Amino acid sequence: MSSPTKKLNRSVIFWLCSGLLFGVGFHDDLLRMEQIWRTSAEYEYGFLIPLAVAWMVWRKRDALQHAPPAGSWWGVLILIIALAASTLGNMLLSRTMILYGFMLALFGTAWASMGWCRFKHIAMPLVFLLFMVPLPWFIYDWLSLSLQFISSEWGVAFIRACDVDVYLNGNVIDLGEHKLEVAEACNGLRYLFPLTVISSLAAYLFPAPLWKRAIILLSSIPIAVVMNSLRIGVTGVLVDRWGIEMAEGLFHDLEGWVIYGISIGLLLLEIRILGGFVLAQDLTSRKSGSLTLSHSGRRKAQPQALVTLTLLSVFAVYMHTAHYEKQQSGIHATVSKHLERTRFAFFPEEVGDWQGVLRQLPDRTLRSLNPEDYLLMDFHNSSGDIVNLHMAYYVDKTSGSWIHSPQYCLPAHGSKQLLMEQVSLKLGDGRSLTLNRLESLEGTEKVIAYFWFRLQGLDTPVDSSTDFLTRVRYLRDQYSQKRTDGALIRIMGAVAPAEAVAAADSRILGFIKNIYPLIEVHIPRKPHGR
Repeated sequence: MSSPTKKLNRSVIFWLCSGLLFGVGFHDDLLRMEQIWRTSAEYEYGFLIPLAVAWMVWRKRDALQHAPPAGSWWGVLILIIALAASTLGNMLLSRTMILYGFMLALFGTAWASMGWCRFKHIAMPLVFLLFMVPLPWFIYDWLSLSLQFISSEWGVAFIRACDVDVYLNGNVIDLGEHKLEVAEACNGLRYLFPLTVISSLAAYLFPAPLWKRAIILLSSIPIAVVMNSLRIGVTGVLVDRWGIEMAEGLFHDLEGWVIYGISIGLLLLEIRILGGFVLAQDLTSRKSGSLTLSHSGRRKAQPQALVTLTLLSVFAVYMHTAHYEKQQSGIHATVSKHLERTRFAFFPEEVGDWQGVLRQLPDRTLRSLNPEDYLLMDFHNSSGDIVNLHMAYYVDKTSGSWIHSPQYCLPAHGSKQLLMEQVSLKLGDGRSLTLNRLESLEGTEKVIAYFWFRLQGLDTPVDSSTDFLTRVRYLRDQYSQKRTDGALIRIMGAVAPAEAVAAADSRILGFIKNIYPLIEVHIPRKPHGR
């Protein structure tokens, strides 16, 4: 007979081995995720998720004990899919794909080793682990921008209701003597994300019909948005009454904590109204435990556990080797040695009849973008027109995040996107350049931005619909051309009050034709000597 102690020992050994292999295979990406938890206020709750999941699984201990033990080949299949997705994410430089693959691999490992009869009891707690993973950047940026504008509009509505004269320009609240910018940090995600986690946990624990659980889960969104707008509105009224100090320092931080506490209080009040919930051990688990026979008899060793450990071992070796090769293969050194380029510091300040004035990126933006080299210049012509040129260069994109598209970055400063399209520009040498055209509104002023990426020397427009295919090509060329560099080029200008949009387009496109040959010097199209 197989004793309970031997069964426990086998389970402990299996999960210790699995944990070690997960740690080796996903080491770098898990460390990056932990760094995001430490440095991003929106994801600070990430440290508490594993503890909450451990507690949720512990509540199901009786059900797990009495369920029949059996492996599952479906879990092995899920594990194979997860490891394949993580491998592809590693090749495509997609940290998000790797981390979601990690979560799916956890599901597959648990399912394969425990079988469905046991796994179904902890499936929802494991799904809760998804809250640990930061959202894909394009979803995060979309949410951030949307909430910035909504919070700004609702906050201004509150200010006006308090009989204060106020004007909203994008996400800038103009109170006359003072101006308040609803920056990214005030988008409300610091309320929304943790409040969603709390409401999800409450809905899971709530012994009530599904519709009540859905109300609890979904209510976190309006509560977070309304309370964040209220915070902005209250701040605006206080600044109007007692000065800009009300929006700074300790008082500003304290106000945020008070509003967050009220948000949680509203959620708990809603739960109380709907009938409350219990934190005791799941009663159905105990009932099923008393009626289920103990499966203590001899059983055959489940091959799924051995297959699972084998797959995880192969994956861990691959990921460790891939990381080591990236560090030791000399790709970065090859690029640095053979790809000759002139730094942006030597970009000419005079281009035709355009005169340039150098500008600096704010420290916060610079830390976020983290380019090896960048240029930000305002060019003026004799007619008083202004065109802004921004270029950011990265030597090695295999070790960092993907280049963010201005489609998401530009609206963060108060712009409202009107139109996004791709256009073709005939260059002087007969070639055509395909680039993105973004038309937006900043207050009452219309702004037109043209941008494209130069990845491994090839000009390409990139947006959310072509991003994945671009990464695939980037991966292919990384090995065929031995290049890992990438750059963003963005040119933008405002449409004058009495100017037609077509005239502004013509002026900006003409500027692009003038500077395009100069870009070749600073961002080469092909490696030196090829």
